[in-house]
Amino acid sequence: MTSIIGICAYNKPFPKVVHEVFNNVEKNEINSVLDIGCGDGRFIQFFLNKFNIKEYFAIEPDHKVIERLRRNINTSNYDNLYIIQALWEDVRDSFLRRKYDIVILWDVLMFMDLTKVYHNDTILNSALKELDVLINITNKYFLFSLHPVKRCTIHYTEFKKIFEYLDNHEKLELLGKRYLNRVYKIK
Repeated sequence: MTSIIGICAYNKPFPKVVHEVFNNVEKNEINSVLDIGCGDGRFIQFFLNKFNIKEYFAIEPDHKVIERLRRNINTSNYDNLYIIQALWEDVRDSFLRRKYDIVILWDVLMFMDLTKVYHNDTILNSALKELDVLINITNKYFLFSLHPVKRCTIHYTEFKKIFEYLDNHEKLELLGKRYLNRVYKIK
């Protein structure tokens, strides 16, 4: 199996749990964001308009979604926004050399197959290992969500194991959750 380019749900509302958590965060507290599978830019708009972000790295494999992102957001207004068209597993090594104040993996993990990265371990075990890697490059906040879809690499019956792993992770403090949406703070 290989990673699947997911479907961007264009009419999806912005997650309330993210609004709730970041309402009281200071404007200068967030300087860098890594958004894996950024879709059409709903997190980009929120964070670039709310915080004084110096670097926002937005990774998205689907060129049509990136075109929509560029139409939705006047990207020429943001010299701190870097859009990379690629699958995460193809570019991850260049992003793992530093830390980010926020790492976002929202409705993306269920499309990833990281077994080649983790030497043919199971898809679930590879995903859990990648979550540890991402947590380790996060300075402040880790945003995570899964969404049950028909075509994915991780079956929705495995979601509970992933959330149990994250909700009980020694380096994470759960700040907010709604259904399958989570915002964690790094301890």
